[in-house]
Amino acid sequence: MPSADPPSLRGRPPLTKLAYRVLEIGCGAGFTTLDVAKWLPPRATITAVDTNESMIASARERLSTNHPEWTSNYESNERRQDRVSFQVMSGEEAASTFPNQYDALWMRYLVVHVPDPVALLRAAAACLKPGGIMLVEDMNADGFVSDP
Repeated sequence: MPSADPPSLRGRPPLTKLAYRVLEIGCGAGFTTLDVAKWLPPRATITAVDTNESMIASARERLSTNHPEWTSNYESNERRQDRVSFQVMSGEEAASTFPNQYDALWMRYLVVHVPDPVALLRAAAACLKPGGIMLVEDMNADGFVSDP
């Protein structure tokens, strides 16, 4: 379960105090999106994009129902839908659709899967306002070892 207040980033105040417009690229079925929404101030919004239409459909369904992830959250169903939106779109498309619009951007386990990671990171950066924060969580599974 994520903490109620994620740690600060390089001495900056926590993201919960900085971000009012957040973009998530590669949101999949929206699990992380919903967690991040819980951390942010009540007036903050999240736009989450993914190229997979079925994943976006699952994310929208999870958002519009009383899914267990939301049972402990104070927000009503309508309020969640005002704060979080899911769209079928690539990171590169987001750059032309949302230039300089976001305070923060989040990508999780995406960069390792794209053919041109540098192009994706440049596109993502184009979506940020000046001084915006880009958070990237990824891994390289080539070196993964499990024993036993």
